[in-house]
Amino acid sequence: MIRVAAHIVIAALLGVALALVAYFLFFHGPLVWLNLVVWALVAGIIGFMSTTWRMTIIDSAVVGFAIVLSYSILGYQGASSLITAIPAFAAIALVGAVGTTAMGVLGHFVRTRLRPASAAH
Repeated sequence: MIRVAAHIVIAALLGVALALVAYFLFFHGPLVWLNLVVWALVAGIIGFMSTTWRMTIIDSAVVGFAIVLSYSILGYQGASSLITAIPAFAAIALVGAVGTTAMGVLGHFVRTRLRPASAAH
């Protein structure tokens, strides 16, 4: 249980860090969508590096949620309070979690196919 909690904390911190990097260093303006490509690649790598399906799903979902929520908060420039926008950002972040989970699962699937038959047991 402690291992899972540690994975969740690390994944959340990684997601926030990736959102910060994307917001301040990566693509802006018409190329902002390329951030999604980078985030998808990161999710695929997370899945590839994960040792179990369970941790693949947990880690990639938490990273995706944290990336999208953090990125949305960083870019918020609305007239109303940020607190009023959090529920909408959280809903969008759930979509991000689904996307990164799909890429994480794909990465883990590739890992399982590349593993020699003797290592599968």
